[in-house]
Amino acid sequence: MSGDWMDAFPVPPVPGPADRLVPALIPTAALLCSYLGSNMTSNSGLPLTDSVDLAGALDELVDELRWIPARAPGETKACSAAGGPQTNYLLALEYDGAPTVWVSSAEDPNSCVGVGNGTFSSDVNLGPRMTQVMKTGAWPAAVPEPGSERCTAGGGRFGQQEKMVPAGVVSAEICRTEGEELDRVEITDGVDDLVDALNALPTIPSESGCVGTEAPADGGRPTPVMYSLVFHYAEGPAVPVRVIVDCDPAIDNDSLAARDASTVIPVLDALLAAG
Repeated sequence: MSGDWMDAFPVPPVPGPADRLVPALIPTAALLCSYLGSNMTSNSGLPLTDSVDLAGALDELVDELRWIPARAPGETKACSAAGGPQTNYLLALEYDGAPTVWVSSAEDPNSCVGVGNGTFSSDVNLGPRMTQVMKTGAWPAAVPEPGSERCTAGGGRFGQQEKMVPAGVVSAEICRTEGEELDRVEITDGVDDLVDALNALPTIPSESGCVGTEAPADGGRPTPVMYSLVFHYAEGPAVPVRVIVDCDPAIDNDSLAARDASTVIPVLDALLAAG
């Protein structure tokens, strides 16, 4: 696969599909190109640094990229402001009887550059993944997400930009932290009630943060109370949801947020107590 588009880093030369990052079709070939730049200057027109034709089956690539959630309308992402080198990537996917699809991403000092195809965009950062692929020449197989001590998960799941917890949950992890104290439980029973409570709330676009609404009477720093939730599915990635007491908005899944957690916290406390 070759073309003039390789010579200087562009936006995707032809807009891709709007409904998902990549089509459901399995590509016949895939080429990854890198363009070294900086997050402190323009990254358009950069000379080609390196390229690699991906070897092996490409179904894992398609599966992983199709699960990436779209950027919700109005969604913003909090980023640090470190300056430094930025490696830009352009992935070309070639198909029999269908147009080539280009996926643009970057590895930057703040892990803040999202991914897109010229139409579909997401705040998920694929830079480290692309760097790994550039080194190995193959898309790595997905590794099932294990349960974690503090209920953490990866980049999210397609559908979370429309609903706090997409349909199909089979189990969940719940962690409640208050200072150094940690309570944790894994559940299957009762998970539907928790999903229903979360999805009943009105949502706003995520801003990747919240503002404290209560201050201690003595004027000191409050001890934050946080519930970290991870919802697991029979197929595909998990969905992480944060619930922070006395913060606005109180609930966030990295795409959507909800301001009021008062109907959800009793459900969480009951599930923790039962576990």
